[in-house]
Amino acid sequence: MSYVLLFTSAIVVALMAMYAYDNKRRMVEILAKLDRSDELDATRARVQKSADEAILLKTKLTDVQKNAEEKSEMVVYLQEQLKKAETTTKEVKQHILDLRENLEEEKSKHKDTRKQLEEAKHKLDDTRAMVQKSADEAILLKSNLKDVQKNADEKSKMVVDLQEQLKKAETTTKEVKQQILDLREQEESKHKDTRKELEEAKLKRPSDCMDLDKSTCKSGIYKIYPENTSGFNVFCEMEEHGGGWTVIQRRINGDINFFRDWESFKRGFGNMNGEHWLGNEHLNQLTSQGTYMLRIDLSDFENIKRHAVYNTFSVGSETSGYKLSVTEYSGDAGDAMESHNGHKFSTMDKDNDVYKDNCAEKFKGGWWYEKCHYSNLNGLYLKGSHKSYADGVNWFQWKGHHYSLKTTTMMIRRT
Repeated sequence: MSYVLLFTSAIVVALMAMYAYDNKRRMVEILAKLDRSDELDATRARVQKSADEAILLKTKLTDVQKNAEEKSEMVVYLQEQLKKAETTTKEVKQHILDLRENLEEEKSKHKDTRKQLEEAKHKLDDTRAMVQKSADEAILLKSNLKDVQKNADEKSKMVVDLQEQLKKAETTTKEVKQQILDLREQEESKHKDTRKELEEAKLKRPSDCMDLDKSTCKSGIYKIYPENTSGFNVFCEMEEHGGGWTVIQRRINGDINFFRDWESFKRGFGNMNGEHWLGNEHLNQLTSQGTYMLRIDLSDFENIKRHAVYNTFSVGSETSGYKLSVTEYSGDAGDAMESHNGHKFSTMDKDNDVYKDNCAEKFKGGWWYEKCHYSNLNGLYLKGSHKSYADGVNWFQWKGHHYSLKTTTMMIRRT
């Protein structure tokens, strides 16, 4: 019975030794993977301790085999140690499982770290590329800077040359300025002489009656010289209404027939000291050289007088039909010229009005008819009231269309 017990104990001890040896081998492999951890060092020590104990047990087993009968008590002891070894092995296994979990976590962390390292590597590569590009650009800029410096040196030299030329130019400019001042003085002196000559010539060759000397010249016939003309005679009113008036029309007694053709009104007709029409061509020549005003003096057969003044008055060229411009009325006769403003001149042989018939033919005159008139100062001289309609020397706003005025005077003056 004791032999069986010994044999059984020997087998158990042998199995424990094999199990311990196998655990030692596995522990060595695990420790090889975990040798960098302090915790692994502690485990290795414990495993080593278990391995040493297994070896010790193996040695004791040999002794037991030799001395089985003598050391039966040792079997009991070894059984107790085996239980302790099993307990320790379980703890080691559990610890190993924990270490494996920790190892997996470490591996996962290492994977994330490796991924971050890869990303960092890519960023580093991009940064290196950018740095290289910047370095290439810096080299190019350096080359350009050399060119700019070279150009700057050349331009600096040019600036020095230009400064010298500027100094010379300033000296020349001063000389030229002085010459200009001298020339100006000479020109001003000449202009003074010229102006004086022109003033003297103007007195000798007036452009209209306004140029005559009011203190010495009395009303009468004078030759004037409007611009671009060889001169022509006019009657100058130098005493009434401030003087300087050029008379362009006068009716006083009916001696002159005013029912005439286009050419007659163009050239003018009548007697300067009496009834006359200065001429449309002369009206255009006069009013083209400045701004003129018109004054019209009227009287009836009771010697009642009225007047009308227009601050602007001009007559266009023949190509415009001697178009009338007359505005800005004042006076006590009434504005009978307003409807004629902007219209062409019409005569018995040239119908320029806007009426269906020829107003000049119908109302026996030459005038700036519309369709037809409120004034007809070149109409028939009918001596006061008349039964015929609007064919006399009419001014509708004062006397209507059935009264022919006694006197009319139209005269202009520069403003």
